[in-house]
Amino acid sequence: RRLSTRRPGARAGGAGALARRGAVCRRATFRHGRRPGRRYLASMDLVTTPTLDEARAVLRARFGYDDFRPGQERAVRAVLGGRDTLVILPTGGGKSLCYQVPALLLPGLTVVVSPLISLMKDQVDALTARGLPAAFVNSTLTSAQAAGRFQQAARGELK
Repeated sequence: RRLSTRRPGARAGGAGALARRGAVCRRATFRHGRRPGRRYLASMDLVTTPTLDEARAVLRARFGYDDFRPGQERAVRAVLGGRDTLVILPTGGGKSLCYQVPALLLPGLTVVVSPLISLMKDQVDALTARGLPAAFVNSTLTSAQAAGRFQQAARGELK
C-alpha cells in the first residue's frame, strides 16, 4: 500500500535522497490513495520547494511589503511545505497574502473558494492592477465569460 517511487530498471534509494534535499512531488500516481501528512515522490515530477527567502522576495517585489506580519510567515512556510493550513487572522490581518505569495512561487493553478462576491472582485482587481494573472468565476459572469476564464486557466495563463 505504498507509492512506488521506482521506474522499471531504476536504482533504489534515489527518491529518498531527493526528499532529504527538499524535493517535493507536485503530481504523482498513487496505488491506494493518499495518506495525510505524507510526501509522495515520483522521480519524473520533482520540483524543489520554494524557500521563505524567495517568498519574502516576492512579497517585496510584487506587493511592496518588507516583511510578513505576525502569523503570515508561519502560514506561508506551511503552505510552501505542502501542508494543509488553517489561518485565522483578524479582518485586515493579511490572510490573502498567505495564499497569494505561495501561488506565485508554486507551479500550477491556485484555486481560492470564497463566499463573498465583492471580496473576489476586489482581490482579483488588486492582483491584476499589480500585473499578476488572476481571475474569478461566480454568478455575476455569463456562461461565455466563465468559459473564457476556465480556458485561460487550462492554458496556464492564470496563477
